[in-house]
Amino acid sequence: MEQAEPGPVKMPSPGKISPMVGFMLLLAGINSVINAVLLFCTSQTCAWQLAVWYSRMIAYNDSWELMNHALEYLHSPAVRQMFNDRTVYDVIFFAQRLKFQYPTTSLLFLEPLRLVHGGLTVPNALLNLISWWTILAFILVTVAIFILRMKTPAGGSVPAGRRDTAAAVLLLLLLISTFSLLFESFVLGQIQSLIDLLFAAVILFRMRRQPVPAGIFLGVMCAIKPNLVYFILWGLIRREWRFVATFTCTLALFAGASVYFYGWGNTVDYLRVVGYISGRGESIYGNQSVNGLLNRLLFNGPNLGWEERRFAPYHPAVAVGTVLSSALLVIAGLWKRRNVSGRDGEIADFVLSALCFVMASPIVWGHHYGILLPVFAYLIPAAFDESPSGEKYLRRNVWLCGIAFILLSNTFDFLNTLADTRFNVLQSYRFFGALTLVVYLGIYSLRSGKQASAEAALPSGL
Repeated sequence: MEQAEPGPVKMPSPGKISPMVGFMLLLAGINSVINAVLLFCTSQTCAWQLAVWYSRMIAYNDSWELMNHALEYLHSPAVRQMFNDRTVYDVIFFAQRLKFQYPTTSLLFLEPLRLVHGGLTVPNALLNLISWWTILAFILVTVAIFILRMKTPAGGSVPAGRRDTAAAVLLLLLLISTFSLLFESFVLGQIQSLIDLLFAAVILFRMRRQPVPAGIFLGVMCAIKPNLVYFILWGLIRREWRFVATFTCTLALFAGASVYFYGWGNTVDYLRVVGYISGRGESIYGNQSVNGLLNRLLFNGPNLGWEERRFAPYHPAVAVGTVLSSALLVIAGLWKRRNVSGRDGEIADFVLSALCFVMASPIVWGHHYGILLPVFAYLIPAAFDESPSGEKYLRRNVWLCGIAFILLSNTFDFLNTLADTRFNVLQSYRFFGALTLVVYLGIYSLRSGKQASAEAALPSGL
């Protein structure tokens, strides 16, 4: 049977704002009030304060210091000889107890800069400058995703007229300014800013149904932090052969380069680090994972104070809970949801899996959820799709998306007053924000396939 032709797209009456602009206005208003209160009435950090620090290029060296420490060891034969040529993880992570938790493939990104600079390490100022421009590029790609979803004919939901379109983009920029995770990665001096940009590019390529560049960019992303490596199995299950091939080949190239430059032992010893962290994790409130929630709930380790050289003590209940929750989240991410079809359904399925894989890690710092900014930029216009092919579930339950955005984008440090009580579970507000988004995406990815199947079964003319 032929599928019915799409009918005309509903547009708001002249002089009225579109429902999407109204929703964005409400969400931006709520987040602006939260930021104003935190900025002017408390001493707590908020997104706007972080944005000011970003504009002034005020940043620390969280990632850079540890990565430079590893580079210095790997490129100093005399130092390696002093330690009997032990692996970089054996010396830095296990002996010196410095939390260098990146694979050696991540160091390859610093090698060209190191060679240009002419030393063993790369200046922190240079790395922060690159991170500053990376954040700006991330914002531009996020805006591009938003506009592309609005303007694509398959969506048909864009606000009527240039005025509402301009208003939607301006409101998006205001929402971005309240998304603290965006600026946290820069202020901390984190390589997470590059990961955020790469993930935004992956979403853009997935929107354009270009699996080859999407696989390449995701492979580069996993070379920095491999928590999304499960996408190899994900792609095989869904028979996305070109995506899997380019993703795997990119990872293999980085792994091969790491073995060539740093040696087999230094490369594979990272697995020992992963095993050690998985059994312990972090108890400090910044760890927004099941592991962090359990450690705090059982008062297993410091909640508020950062310990530079120690992880949470081993606790059997935490270890079992971490393994079980990680397994469930990975299975949920790999699970092939039946009848998922259409671009929105495919994007929802992909993003849902990525979020599950990130949440499955024992340590998920708040800024790791920064990859979700372009996801919100895609979901908001998709939720208000007024075309016949639009998924009405998204609009009816868009409040879930709003709650997830508010919980993930803000810093509610006042909840740390609950650290010594059983209510410290509320310190995991960003974890619950991510969990809310999982529910939103999960039900949608299932329903999108059912709606697409029902529409395909309609006879022509109905």
